[in-house]
Amino acid sequence: MVNLILSYIAAEQFDKASALYADYKEKKIPAYIDESNNYRFLKSYITACTDHLSKKDYSGALPLLTASLEDYKLVNPGQGSNSLLSLEYGNVLYRTAWAYEKAGQAEKSLVYYRKSELINPQLNGLSDKIASLTKEVNEKKMAANAAPIIKILTPEIIKDSTVSGELSGKGSLFVSGVVTDLSGISWVKINGVNASILNDDGYFAIDVKEHTGNLTIQSQNKLGKISKLNYSYLTKSTSVEATASIPPIPPTSKPGFHAVLIACSDYSGEQWAKLPNTIPEAKAYKKVLMESYGYKEENIVEIYDKGQADIIAGLSAKMQTLSVNDNLIIMFAGHGTYKNKGNQLIGYWVPLNASKPEVDYISNLKLDELVYDCQARHILLLSDACYSAAMRSGDDKNEMPQLPKNKEYNFKSRQILTSGGLEKVPEKSVFVSMLLKSLEENEEKYISVKMLYNLIFNGVRNQTGKEPELNLFGKEGNEGGQFYFIRSK
Repeated sequence: MVNLILSYIAAEQFDKASALYADYKEKKIPAYIDESNNYRFLKSYITACTDHLSKKDYSGALPLLTASLEDYKLVNPGQGSNSLLSLEYGNVLYRTAWAYEKAGQAEKSLVYYRKSELINPQLNGLSDKIASLTKEVNEKKMAANAAPIIKILTPEIIKDSTVSGELSGKGSLFVSGVVTDLSGISWVKINGVNASILNDDGYFAIDVKEHTGNLTIQSQNKLGKISKLNYSYLTKSTSVEATASIPPIPPTSKPGFHAVLIACSDYSGEQWAKLPNTIPEAKAYKKVLMESYGYKEENIVEIYDKGQADIIAGLSAKMQTLSVNDNLIIMFAGHGTYKNKGNQLIGYWVPLNASKPEVDYISNLKLDELVYDCQARHILLLSDACYSAAMRSGDDKNEMPQLPKNKEYNFKSRQILTSGGLEKVPEKSVFVSMLLKSLEENEEKYISVKMLYNLIFNGVRNQTGKEPELNLFGKEGNEGGQFYFIRSK
């Protein structure tokens, strides 16, 4: 009966365990938890689970669980000498960690999960739980020290800390943006006035009625940390029209445009589900590049449903052919993942038939190596995969001051535009859909990836709840420039 009670507890069937334990006590049948001093610690453990965890009373269960652990150490100083005892001790450690987790005490929970793993590393899903909790604890620590991140959407940033936009008929200026913070946002103020719109997802907006050529945007998170951005404001009529009229790509330049389109669809096995939409999406993207932006068939490499070796070979071969005035898009559509290695975040693309991250996956570190020696002036990675923001390399969300538009092409760039951050994304790609829509409906001759990012941001976020990200990529080659698409018709 006692062993069955312990089995019910391990399966988190606390009601069954409670009923059986009540029957056991009523019959007063002596068992090893009563007669053996070594196993007596299990009585507090069973009571905690049957009397408290069955009612989701975690605060009531925790003193009994910790008492059980102390009892074990008192009567079993030679821990590990008895394998059955050690396994039961590991189970109590696990349940203590679980109760702390349910009580919202993640750091304490993590301590006991790690102890439990040392005793019984075979516990199902324990390593994943530890990794998830470690991430949660680290994010909370970061949130406690970090101020909100403010991203302005309108008016347009034209240079460094200068923005430009049109006033309404009543002379007001529409200001909008997004504020992100793990602890939550308390308020957003523009020139000292609370934003008239502040959504739960951090989107804010306001019509600024009084402005003196300056914009000050402030935000406070739930922990009291405040961020502030200062901008100088120029109306469209007073902005530097001479600069705006100069095309970002000089007429004397003869840029070449190339693309490597990678899509994986026909995954096999239980770990990675099939993705029926990735290859059609990549082909649709190729069609837009060729029909509207002058990309030539011979300059586009398509790598569909291939393994790591074929993908690396195709990328490497293409990059070796590029010269200093070439521009390259690398698109990946498929599964993605990431891991923390110490303080380093490593992102992975998952090719077909991949099983081991270190051998079969394609990491951001490997891509960085490939990009490092490439002579192309601008390289843009489009990553449409889960956890795709982990593919960025270098400093976290490292950004450079924006150059004047007529200088952006002259300076090299290595950028990565991703479908989301460090989370899963929908199987049917809203990200690619918005990219196609924005590129197809664009009427400007030149459109930078920064402009493209602004066009897709709201559409992706509103439809998926995930925010696309634009970051720098690679440790070398970022001079502050921008990748540009040139409308051919």
